[in-house]
Amino acid sequence: MASMLPFVQSASTKDGRERVPVFVSLMQVGHALVWHGVVQPHIDAAAEPRADKGWDWRILRTMFPLAEVLRRRRCYGYSVFALDRHNMVSAAPVGMVLLIERYPYLANPSQDSTFVWFLSAAPAEALKSFDGIPLSLGGVLLDIAITTSINTGTEGRIALHCAPAGGPRLLKFYEKNGLARLPEAIALPAPWENDGRYFHADSTIAARLSAAYNPYREPWKG
Repeated sequence: MASMLPFVQSASTKDGRERVPVFVSLMQVGHALVWHGVVQPHIDAAAEPRADKGWDWRILRTMFPLAEVLRRRRCYGYSVFALDRHNMVSAAPVGMVLLIERYPYLANPSQDSTFVWFLSAAPAEALKSFDGIPLSLGGVLLDIAITTSINTGTEGRIALHCAPAGGPRLLKFYEKNGLARLPEAIALPAPWENDGRYFHADSTIAARLSAAYNPYREPWKG
């Protein structure tokens, strides 16, 4: 049996000068409760456009997986926590992502992929009472999706929709992180229109993006 590709165990600071230890866990009820009480208020109060304003992970992690059961697909979330580098015990929630396994690949529906349904990274304001260092988390959350796709046999293929509420900044984020934009002319394997804001990674793109995170899969060394 092939070995599973591990998730990352550290994340870069936004300036790229340091690394912070992190761990990835299957999302639990308690994670959603903490996020809603500690992180979500900072997201909702952000001045800049954010697609995740008004989200309630207590509902997302429960209701959306139930909806996918009817389609005989697995849907589940992962939580990312940053560890305090000084004691390696205290942890703060820094990222949440909800995935669907074996979703028809948008660029070629005859193939399966992992679909990124919801993705949210904690803003710097939410970390001030923790370690105070802003982290580069968006790419880590995308890597979780790619790693999941690799480990579930769909060769790293992923797809997602860039919510209009995220504005131009969110479009630039996905482009900067190496995802390909799905041409608007391509019909979706779903009962809704392609608004030109869908992104994807085929196995070649996924392999390149995954390799970039391989150094982060090793145990953190302070």
